[in-house]
Parts: sequence; C-alpha cells; structure tokens
Amino acid sequence: TWFCPTCGSTLPGTNDTARMFVPAGAITEGGENLKVTAHIWTDSKAVWDKIGDDAIQFAEDYQE
Repeated sequence: TWFCPTCGSTLPGTNDTARMFVPAGAITEGGENLKVTAHIWTDSKAVWDKIGDDAIQFAEDYQE
C-alpha cells in the first residue's frame, strides 16, 4: 500500500500483475462484487476484531 504525499490517505498498491492490494476503506462503490482472498497483518489487528470469513490469514505481509 502506498500513501498520498499530500493527505496521507492509503492508496491501492500493485505488487505484480496478478494481484492488487486495496485498502478496504478506499472502496466506496461496487464492493459487494469483490471477494476477499486474504487478510494481511492479522497479528496487529485489534483484540476485539473478528475476521468473519474463511480467507487465508497472514500474521504479517502476504506470502506466496
């Protein structure tokens, strides 16, 4: 993920041609058609946060 140099907002990031990492807060329309395929940095999620799907989870960054 990249950050806007002006306002600091998170921006989508492309690591390769097969994947794009998009901050969930950046999706304002059409999100109902997307499927979560992975959760990253789960070791730093809030203790009250519950991941409610069966997508693969990574304690830190995405690993192939």
